[in-house]
Amino acid sequence: MATNWQSIKQGLATERARAAISFAVWCLTLWLGVVMPTHPYTQAIVILLPIVFTLLLFWPELSRLRVTYDQKTRNESPAWLYLFSLACLLAIIVSGYRLYENLQNQPRLLSADEKSQSHLEGKRFYITELIGPPRAEGFAVIEGWTFEDCWIYGPVVLAGLGENDIQHNIFVGDFDNIFTVTEVGAAPVGVIWLKDCRFRRCHFVAISILATKAEVQHIRELEGLKK
Repeated sequence: MATNWQSIKQGLATERARAAISFAVWCLTLWLGVVMPTHPYTQAIVILLPIVFTLLLFWPELSRLRVTYDQKTRNESPAWLYLFSLACLLAIIVSGYRLYENLQNQPRLLSADEKSQSHLEGKRFYITELIGPPRAEGFAVIEGWTFEDCWIYGPVVLAGLGENDIQHNIFVGDFDNIFTVTEVGAAPVGVIWLKDCRFRRCHFVAISILATKAEVQHIRELEGLKK
């Protein structure tokens, strides 16, 4: 066992072996960035992991970095180490900025004053906060609201009731998976109905919409999407 550990330590002592390990970790990070959830904390961890790992691997060389040397000192700071250090510093700055931006852009609870209005602009919120009192029929309705330049979050399934106006919006996800074609007036239990609402330049996140075939086609045409 001791012999195997010594062999591993000797292998890690070479720059080529450590560079290969570092490269593998960065490749793994790129893959995790694609398959992992997009929560800001997860993104920050995924970005910082290879930086910390590579710093640990190359710390002996990095600890010898110098800006200037006297004439008797051997140059121990190759150019690639400076470039690597700058790249890591830039990655940390970018990661911190993205984390800050994502946290700032997370949906927030609406105030009582905002809920008392019928118009929201430039807000990020969960649409379930705007559900009105239950109808006698037993279903939930969001009625008479106008939304402009908002980010509207689920998860929720919406269906149309009355005259709704949806134009120039962005649906986060595949269009065909977001919209489900249903018969007129048909909707399963748990669906939230929209009545006489207007949406302009909004982003829909984690939201599914039930609509008739004609309504889906109409939305496609408004958003400039091909069938």
